[in-house]
Amino acid sequence: MSTRILFPIRRKMLTYVLVALTLLLCFILIGVGYSQTPVQGEAEKMKSIQIINPRPPFSLKLWLDKEGRTTYEAGERIEIYFQASQDSFVRIYGYDSEGRVKILFPNQYSATIS
Repeated sequence: MSTRILFPIRRKMLTYVLVALTLLLCFILIGVGYSQTPVQGEAEKMKSIQIINPRPPFSLKLWLDKEGRTTYEAGERIEIYFQASQDSFVRIYGYDSEGRVKILFPNQYSATIS
């Protein structure tokens, strides 16, 4: 007789626990989703912030032998110049039209500056 009474009570308790856990999971998922979406005004403000150092500690100037020309013919010689504001290690890479990368500077023909 006691089993007939306890079994429906256990079933009800299990149902309540499952409903409570399901609701808790839903609230957690909604809370996580809400906390990760930025407010529209804040997102726009974050995009417009730029910090520009008026006196950068390092600058690098890079130019080609024919300033003003943007294209070169295949096989045409090109000279690349650079000037650094401080002593530094510089490496210049070249990318071709097929996506290959070559180190242009330093190379075996680079002049050593003392």
